[in-house]
Amino acid sequence: MKFQLKKSVLGRYTTKYQCPKCKIGLSSALEEAGQPDNCPECSASFQVPGKEKLDEWNRHKELMALEAKKKEAAKQEELRVASEQAKEQAEKEALQKENERQILEAQMQEQKEAQEAQRKSKTTVGLKQSNAEQASRQRYPALHSYIRLLWILGVLTIVFGILGGSLAFMRGLGTENEILIGSAFLTIFSSLVTGGGMIILSELVRVFLDIESNTREKL
Repeated sequence: MKFQLKKSVLGRYTTKYQCPKCKIGLSSALEEAGQPDNCPECSASFQVPGKEKLDEWNRHKELMALEAKKKEAAKQEELRVASEQAKEQAEKEALQKENERQILEAQMQEQKEAQEAQRKSKTTVGLKQSNAEQASRQRYPALHSYIRLLWILGVLTIVFGILGGSLAFMRGLGTENEILIGSAFLTIFSSLVTGGGMIILSELVRVFLDIESNTREKL
């Protein structure tokens, strides 16, 4: 039986054919091909033509479905690979951040330990110096008293010399007495020399005592 295959706007296929008895034009869906049917005009029995086309169309749909499954499987594989790569990258970044954090903590701990050691060292040195100075004072009390007295006398000599020389200088300017002005400068100069010498002498004695104390500690 001859037929024509038509495709509708919606994409469905139909077969166009004639009744083998009365030749009236008939149409059936392609899915009905190969099934028995009756002519609505003459009631003649026949099989809807297009069985081969239906089989071909079914094979085509199976191939399309298989291709779609392959594409979907390939897509899922790409997504899985991309997800694993992203996971590996995230793990690498997390590991790098953890290493950086540990290095930073180690550096901070080293810096803290260095500061603590420096503080302890300063404290130890300070205690040693304090103990050495106390021991020196216990050994040479009179000499330490002499150092303090000499330093105070030096400061007082400079202060009173400058004050006395300044007053003499002001009186010399008022009376225009050159001798008094010269005497004022001499007084200031001598007080600076004498007082400075006393202070220097007291510091020299202190240095001598420090040297003696350090030498005693080493021994």
